[in-house]
Amino acid sequence: MNKRLLILGTLGEFEQLVQKARARGIYTIVCDGYPDGPARAFADESYVIPVTDTDRIAALCKEKQVDGILTSFSDLLLECMVKISAKAGLPCYLNPEQLPWYRDKSATRGLLEELGLPSPGFAKIPTSGLDPELIAHLHFPLVTKPLDKYGSRGIYVVHNLEELKQAIDKAATTGDKYQFIDPAYDLIDELEQCETPFDAVRPILELIESSPNIDFGGPGPLGSFMEKFYHEGYEEELVASLKRKPTEYTISLMFRIIADKKNPNLSEYKHLLKTLDSTSEIDTFWLDEIAKL
Repeated sequence: MNKRLLILGTLGEFEQLVQKARARGIYTIVCDGYPDGPARAFADESYVIPVTDTDRIAALCKEKQVDGILTSFSDLLLECMVKISAKAGLPCYLNPEQLPWYRDKSATRGLLEELGLPSPGFAKIPTSGLDPELIAHLHFPLVTKPLDKYGSRGIYVVHNLEELKQAIDKAATTGDKYQFIDPAYDLIDELEQCETPFDAVRPILELIESSPNIDFGGPGPLGSFMEKFYHEGYEEELVASLKRKPTEYTISLMFRIIADKKNPNLSEYKHLLKTLDSTSEIDTFWLDEIAKL
């Protein structure tokens, strides 16, 4: 009997993964909340279940006698995959108790030290202020990054103490994304029970516009909720939001749409990103990504 793999995700980034798995004789099942996800066309079976509904997906894994589960680089998808694997009794390289090693970079470095594995030197600096004793042991230039950010967000090369203070101040204003994301799951559960949940998309985008320094995740619970309405009005609302006030988060959401190469409006979306208000406070990471389009 062929091995059976559940792939958590159906957007464009999963198309090749599904095809490669099937080419190796693996029976593939894909699942997420996007009914029109392009990877569905290549899978043996597909199901529309929000990735945050880990109990339901774990039950699906047991029903379909799945041998393993795999997903992509998204922080939300990874965390859901770990929880689903634990509930379904599937092998996984992480368990829920180990998620802090993934979330918190200082915890990761501490683990590497404990295991005796080489890693660059580091220091954990509180946003409340610099300890003079700690400063004495720093050697510039340094690379700074908030503990809870993902991808290349919040990374700065600092050459002196003043630049270090600026990097710390910026990290402090963005806060810990998990302080927001964890209760946001409860909010999304309530929105999904509403008679017309799509009506929440515009207010969510307006909230994001008014709070550009909050890290909403990648895509996080709010982004995952809105993306359920892909091809059902979500793109138009996101375009309107980007025209009103672009943020790093809404730019990242548009890049996720652009990953779907079959979207008929790709040229329009790319043009929009290239013509965004250059005076907006957008990190150089996203400016560089836009320049590559």
